Amino acid sequence: MLLFGCAALHVCLHAAQLPVALGSAGTFTVLAGSTATNTGFTTVVGNVGVSPGSAATGFPPATVTGGAIHVADGPAVSAQADLSTAYIDAAGRSVAPVTVAGDLSGQTLPPGLYKSTSSLGIAGVLTLDGQGNANSVFIFQVASSLTTGTGSRVVLIGNANPANIFWQVGSSATLGTYSTFNGTILAYASVTLTTGATLNGRALAETGAVTMDSNPMANPGPPITGPTPAALAVTCPLGTAQVGVAYNSLLAATGGTPSYTFSISPTPGSLPPGLSLVPATGLLIGTPTGTGTFPFGASVLDSASGTASNSCSITVAAAAANVSIAKSGPATVAPNTNITYNMVVTNTGASLAANVTVTDVLPAGTTYVSATPAPAGSSCSGTTTVSCSLGTLAANGVATVVLVVRSPSTAGTVSNSATVSSTPNTGNNTSTWPLTVTAAPVPLTVTCPLGSAQVGVAYNSVGLVATGGTPSYMFSVTGSLPPGLGPMAPSTGAITGTPTTAGTFLFSSNVVDSASPTPGTAASSCSITVVAAQADVSITKTGPTPATVAANANIAYVIAVANAGPSAAANVVVGDVLPTGTTLVSAAASPAGSSCSGTTTVSCSLGTLAVGGSATIALIVRGPSTPGTVSNSATVAAGTLDPNLANNTSAATVTVSAGPASVPALSTWGLALLALLLLLVGCSTRFSRKAHS
Repeated sequence: MLLFGCAALHVCLHAAQLPVALGSAGTFTVLAGSTATNTGFTTVVGNVGVSPGSAATGFPPATVTGGAIHVADGPAVSAQADLSTAYIDAAGRSVAPVTVAGDLSGQTLPPGLYKSTSSLGIAGVLTLDGQGNANSVFIFQVASSLTTGTGSRVVLIGNANPANIFWQVGSSATLGTYSTFNGTILAYASVTLTTGATLNGRALAETGAVTMDSNPMANPGPPITGPTPAALAVTCPLGTAQVGVAYNSLLAATGGTPSYTFSISPTPGSLPPGLSLVPATGLLIGTPTGTGTFPFGASVLDSASGTASNSCSITVAAAAANVSIAKSGPATVAPNTNITYNMVVTNTGASLAANVTVTDVLPAGTTYVSATPAPAGSSCSGTTTVSCSLGTLAANGVATVVLVVRSPSTAGTVSNSATVSSTPNTGNNTSTWPLTVTAAPVPLTVTCPLGSAQVGVAYNSVGLVATGGTPSYMFSVTGSLPPGLGPMAPSTGAITGTPTTAGTFLFSSNVVDSASPTPGTAASSCSITVVAAQADVSITKTGPTPATVAANANIAYVIAVANAGPSAAANVVVGDVLPTGTTLVSAAASPAGSSCSGTTTVSCSLGTLAVGGSATIALIVRGPSTPGTVSNSATVAAGTLDPNLANNTSAATVTVSAGPASVPALSTWGLALLALLLLLVGCSTRFSRKAHS
């Protein structure tokens, strides 16, 4: 949406901007404050830098051409300083800004300064029109975040140049999957390029990370400010590929007069089979199907009919992964106990291995317990034949699988083999681990009790548990249990009590078995973390039944407060703001020791409520003098942490109906005359009685 913030449209369009001065940051295609992280085959034309952070990961498989990787060195430090200056410059531009908001899709914008007071998005196609001027400058000031959608595009026409487009972002920028973006991003926080997003510009982050995933990225060169653009040139794409592995790189044009159209020259050759060119963007994509070195000519045509070419080549290597597996586990186990196998899968080949899968057929008598693969994104399935998909392993990459099975119930030998998906070297694709299931006692061990507790809540744990060795056992603790717990029962290892103090308490759990002549011993380092007390205090307010009273009549409310625990609730207070038109008559609270105060805002202090405890408040107010509806709310709060605030307020609604007609009041003279009349009547009656007597 476009909202014009200047007096007239032609004033906005003719307030020409100068390019943002990037200084040494202009030579960096990627510049991060904390980390530069890559996944997949990203290609970067220009420098990559990190400062003050010290981590740049994923290079390789990412490649850097026409520049170098600078991690916390002099060039990176200088570039970050220049980036801060450039960010302040871009954010401080204020001449004739055009206000924009929401989604810019479907618009064609001329050169100028564009300002958003919140977030900005591009879900579809945004066209920037240089109007025939290669020196035209576009500056976008985005107060919050910048987000582009999947497959979205920033299209340049009319000689608009990516070197003269600047996006100042107040927080973070995210480029959508397989989107195409033009211009320099100056983000205060972070920049994220999701899978396949193409950037013809720069990703510059002051404080946060730059995150990449299989992205073609090209530095557009310095801003164009003179009448004569730099000489047109085209750079070659990534020169290496591999059969069966997705290729994603970019022909990048600099100089000349944008926009550009790219092509592959038939002489001296052609692209590798399986790859194709997107002429409008220079994107080279596909999956190579044949090996060899493929020379070809890369050409570019600019909007001024200028041309440039370069002799390029891509060498496609055959799949050269060498995946091996090594399986290990314990030498002996007792019957019906867990067996933990560790499987390490390694790719020692020169190229990545795709679709790596480990298969393990469980031996007879064993029972599946669990399978945990790594890295993230891997998964396992099956219970008799366990199959783990490990995804893609880069050269020298490592993945693991931890397999836990239950041993047979009888003594004997268990041999378990695991196989990794085949590679050219099949001699190392299977690993077997034999072990003995013995009826002899397994080594004595002692496990820790439950490691979490809460102040004021009874601790519920089985305590110390011993396995192996020779029963029976005697337990002890070295160190300090949380205050309120213990002492531990030596013969059972049971630990009971109610914690009184929050914190983490370290101790050693010890066990001695009954082996003769020398008892076995074992110990474990344990801890119990006690969290602060919590009490779920609730309130329910009810009014009279039926819920209708006459005007000026009393309204009786009953307020019930309860504590569902798990801890006692301290300093429980109920607040009730009386509705307009009502008057307090009385407020009485129970149990004993509770008190209420206030006349317009009634506050009742109920003290401490035990777990399962309750309190009641009888509140009586005088209703309004006019008919209508009276809604009255009460709220409860406690000094103890309440994990559920949804039940801390309750309201009751009463309908006030019109009361009976009022009796006219007598004036002072009227009251005096009435009293005289009554006196005369009384005297007459007395005389009448005397006459009859």
